[in-house]
Amino acid sequence: MKAGNLRAEEQGKAMVLEMFIKRSNPVRNLLNFSLKLTSNVKRSHVSEIAMESVTMSHHFSYRILPDQRLTISRYAGEISENEVIAAKEAIKQDNNFNIRYHTLDDFSDATFHITKESYMRVFNWLRDHYSWKRHSAILTSTPEQVVNITLFNYVQNGELPMKIKIFSTLEAALLWMNLPPSETLFIRRVLKELKTGQLIL
Repeated sequence: MKAGNLRAEEQGKAMVLEMFIKRSNPVRNLLNFSLKLTSNVKRSHVSEIAMESVTMSHHFSYRILPDQRLTISRYAGEISENEVIAAKEAIKQDNNFNIRYHTLDDFSDATFHITKESYMRVFNWLRDHYSWKRHSAILTSTPEQVVNITLFNYVQNGELPMKIKIFSTLEAALLWMNLPPSETLFIRRVLKELKTGQLIL
């Protein structure tokens, strides 16, 4: 696609998204946040299997599970598109990173600070740097989180090769990714370890 046509398409998506937001009072109220920019994201490896990205207001950790062919990411605190993109960049640098793995992103403890421009930036970055066929399960715990992920799905409109689906329970997410119920306890333990920063034996 030519650059001019691509730019026009992106502008058109932004306009449609803005119209969608204006017509939906809950969504408009939800997105009435100012975008918080984080200029200095500090990263430190806490072990071979987990990485944390910490600022004053947010936390990110992940683990790659080759046996389950799954990459798990957990976000907590206040996040913008900057944190999401930085997290995906960190995962790509991991020696165990594999584009054939499904992904499980846990946003259940996160608060989004996102504008309509943020959705387009995340979409463009994923399209150019993080796109492959996979199941991408999203864990949420609040209506606000569901709305934010739904709006992103509305923006990408099937143009990204991954299948994105929102879940409120881990069991349903794993079933959708064709992982057997016997893996549930193990993956729940991994999520707890990512949350607490401590290995559970």
